[in-house]
Amino acid sequence: MKNKTLIFCVSHNCSPITRVMLKSFYKHHPKKQIFIVGTQQDFTELEEEGSHRNAIRVDISGNAEVLAKFKIGHGGTTQVFAMVLSRMIGMGHDSFIHIDSDVYFKRESVSLIEDAFEEGYDIVGSRRCYKNNPSGVKGLDNFPDSISTYFFGMKLEKIPTYPFDKLCRYCEGAEHPLGWLVLDAFDGVVHGTMNNGGKVKYIDWNIIGSQDINGKKNNNYETNMHMDCGSHLIHMGGVGSGYAYFNKRSNPQESYAKWAVGRWSLFSKLFYQNDIGHTESTVYGSDGRWINGNYDENIMNNLLIDMEN
Repeated sequence: MKNKTLIFCVSHNCSPITRVMLKSFYKHHPKKQIFIVGTQQDFTELEEEGSHRNAIRVDISGNAEVLAKFKIGHGGTTQVFAMVLSRMIGMGHDSFIHIDSDVYFKRESVSLIEDAFEEGYDIVGSRRCYKNNPSGVKGLDNFPDSISTYFFGMKLEKIPTYPFDKLCRYCEGAEHPLGWLVLDAFDGVVHGTMNNGGKVKYIDWNIIGSQDINGKKNNNYETNMHMDCGSHLIHMGGVGSGYAYFNKRSNPQESYAKWAVGRWSLFSKLFYQNDIGHTESTVYGSDGRWINGNYDENIMNNLLIDMEN
């Protein structure tokens, strides 16, 4: 039986970014509906992209608990994840696909996940390396690679049943159901599902970006060194957080916020022709990755090329 898949995104505090994603989503997926989680203010800021015939708006204006979590980091988004997994959001779905607000679609991409579901996979997305993680976090060698959450899907059947408060913490990365070290958000849910027999498909990093099995980001696209870029999409990373912090809508950890503002600076210039006045110098890591500060001409020029290829 074909899966009933819910496709969703979170647009709270980042509607100018979500507008770009939605425009590219509608262009390449004209028959796909997408659930958009936000407030009435967010929906107003989405303009015509929020009232598209394929948009299903999920209004959280009255959910004070979730809105409070959005002010301090990723807690709000990860609670929305838990609500989707618990079917508090949706319409009887048995699988879901999540799309970050700062994804830009170059081609039709949803079928990459849906086809994998039909092939018998339960968890589908780009690889998040544990042993070979590019950030060099120690102590992760014995744990399996997880899945990045910017564009990924899961079937609900193999996800273990957890109390809702615990599920929220596992989605956030604040705890791990197996007691393992956590590299990033949602890893505990992925690992718990794998431990429960869930079958994983890592989509090739030349298709949707991210890392290969060795944690390397060198693929067919220069932009993948700095973001996540493949033949089908680009994930800018951190843009929504940078926008919210820059516009005083949230107050995440300072080091993360300063990193994210550089990403918002690039996004704002690229899609809205607006220079936000971010003057921090570009900082590259030893492997050539853009790790802090504002974008430079090289980063922007390669991104423009890779958006068209």
